[in-house]
Amino acid sequence: MPVHRFVLVRHAQADCNLLDDGAPLDASQADSPLTALGQRQAAALAAGLPEGWCEGPVFCSPMRRALDTATALARARGLALAIDPRLVEVAPTAASPTGLTQGDWDGFLTRRVAFPDRVLIPGVESLTAQFERVRSFLSELGERRSPSGGADATSEAVRPGATRAAHEAPSAGARATTLIVSHATTVELALLALLGLELDALRRFRFRLSNTGVHVVESEGLGAPARLLMVNGLAHLGRWI
Repeated sequence: MPVHRFVLVRHAQADCNLLDDGAPLDASQADSPLTALGQRQAAALAAGLPEGWCEGPVFCSPMRRALDTATALARARGLALAIDPRLVEVAPTAASPTGLTQGDWDGFLTRRVAFPDRVLIPGVESLTAQFERVRSFLSELGERRSPSGGADATSEAVRPGATRAAHEAPSAGARATTLIVSHATTVELALLALLGLELDALRRFRFRLSNTGVHVVESEGLGAPARLLMVNGLAHLGRWI
């Protein structure tokens, strides 16, 4: 069975990453644009990611900060994009209470690790629900790279004219690569799933997840023995951590 390499990247710096504790928070944060620094980070990622890690498509969240980061990478490397809503970050919704601040949200993110099955803010999914949607995405990757080459109904392949097919089946014995651009919690949950860990692991340790930090896991598929090759790689930004 071919080895599968998963390359997971957090989006570049966005306006929402610079909010202070008292800043108001609402559903509009989903469309937070990249900062000037974030645009430079995205360009550096696009230029610096190893060629062997840039196989199409680039799977990404539809949230603007992830989509803009993935678009810079896809354009620079001639790849298609595949937007999947299961890669979004947890965020306030229209059903959430008014008056939430960034400080409130940070506290919520801490509490949901202790109470993963609870809906702690109305309209905002539990940590368990988020974990399950991430696992659902990962479990379908094998089907997406089937010999038929067709996209499934969940992912939306975009950016026509890309120089590589959006859904290529790896040859026998080859190392397939899946490149994903998403968000801090979503990437962290994907790492847990790929490593065969459950949510209670987050009570013992956490991954560092910097903007455009690169994480690499190799395995023969979800649930198979896995190797953690890289955590939060930032060589493209000219530093180790």
